Amino acid sequence: MGIGGIAFATVLVQAINAGYLLYKSLKTGLIDFTCKAHFYPDRRIYKTFFTQAIPPGLNMLMMSFGSLIALHFVTLYGYQAVAGYGIGYRVEQLMLLPTLGISSAVLSLVSNNMGAGKFERVRQTLFYALVYGYTLSFIGMVILWLSGKWLVSQFDPNVDVIAYGTLYIYVMLFLFYGYVTHFACVSTLQGIKKPTMIFYVGFFRQILAPSIVYALIVNYFELSFIWMWIGLACIVYSSALALLYYTYLKVKVL
Repeated sequence: MGIGGIAFATVLVQAINAGYLLYKSLKTGLIDFTCKAHFYPDRRIYKTFFTQAIPPGLNMLMMSFGSLIALHFVTLYGYQAVAGYGIGYRVEQLMLLPTLGISSAVLSLVSNNMGAGKFERVRQTLFYALVYGYTLSFIGMVILWLSGKWLVSQFDPNVDVIAYGTLYIYVMLFLFYGYVTHFACVSTLQGIKKPTMIFYVGFFRQILAPSIVYALIVNYFELSFIWMWIGLACIVYSSALALLYYTYLKVKVL
């Protein structure tokens, strides 16, 4: 079935996952289809729901647009750069999965302790999330530094593709600390019900700053491929520090 088969398999897997999660949700007894009152509109609930959901939802949407913006400028370096970027991006995301798991745990722990009024535990959760996240990031950095070129070569034997993909990985692995900071702070802000800043930081990091920086580097100064990702590093760390400071101020006054 070719590419269509890959797409179909992806949809099928997602459908199976959704069906399984729905089954487990129904088993909890929290959803009762026989009680009509559970389905009556409640403006208070909807207001709270949308207030908490819209900022992180838009942040996820902007991540997709950010990837498209980066891809647009990568295409200006040729199809080998696009292939290398695509492979390197997937390898990078693979190493970030453990830290994404930590961010999910942070959201659960922070919201639970926030509801229980145990604010010191909220601060401890953020601290330990950063410590463990940075530790895992260091391990991932070492693994990618030693095996990045080999991993890229497993997907495409083309020398130019390997060079572009390896170059991307070698720069991006130094951004892991910035990404971990973003993940932990975003989950913490969601857990304490202060998600508004997530949208503004996401817009700056994913849309505004990359559009300007990439345009200057690629179109105006006509610099080499590596400078795109050095520019991204500046964006990621500047926004991560700002978000960390903002999050610290919010959890400090709890």
